[in-house]
Amino acid sequence: MSSMLDKYRMCVEVCAKIDYSNKASVRRNNRAVGQMYKIVRALEKQGAVFDLLPLLDEPSCAAWLAHQLVECSELPKSIEDRCFTIIEELAKNGDNVDSFVENVWLKEWKAKKGRL
Repeated sequence: MSSMLDKYRMCVEVCAKIDYSNKASVRRNNRAVGQMYKIVRALEKQGAVFDLLPLLDEPSCAAWLAHQLVECSELPKSIEDRCFTIIEELAKNGDNVDSFVENVWLKEWKAKKGRL
C-alpha cells in the first residue's frame, strides 16, 4: 500500500510545481490530477480507500484528497465531515485564487447535493 501512497504524494508534488504560463507544466499537472483520481477510484473499488486516510494528515495531500474522497467514495459521516472541514479551512484561508476556487467548489457541491 505504501507504493500507492507514494504515487499519490508524487502526483501532489507535480501539482505543487505547476507553472500556468507553461503548457507542458499544465499538461503534467492535469495528468497528475487524473492519476490521483484513478488511485482513489481504484482503491474505492477494492474496498481499500481507507488506506489513503493517513494522507489527510499531510497538508499538501489533504487539500487534494479531501475533494477526491468526497467526490469518489462512500464515506462514513465522520470522515466526510473531516474532508469538508479541510475544504472549508482552505476556503477561508484569505483572499487568493485558491480560496476563491474552494468557495466555488463548496457552493457547487451544496447545490448539487443539497447539503453541507
